[in-house]
Amino acid sequence: MQGDSVAVAINGSFPGKYFYRKAQVELTPTLTYPGGETPYKMVGFQGDKAVGNYTVIPYEGRQELQLHW
Repeated sequence: MQGDSVAVAINGSFPGKYFYRKAQVELTPTLTYPGGETPYKMVGFQGDKAVGNYTVIPYEGRQELQLHW
């Protein structure tokens, strides 16, 4: 925490053959605290055959992720 800001980092992975090829997912991380909550910027993921502009998750192999806000 610095001033009124909180840095957030999320690390994760999608295993091979986990993410459907035409799927799209939108995630909005939300910091919840006593007295309220603060949503962070939405991030999107899509399968390797989906139409869109999100981060592509290949069907074969493992995809590592590091997200920072």
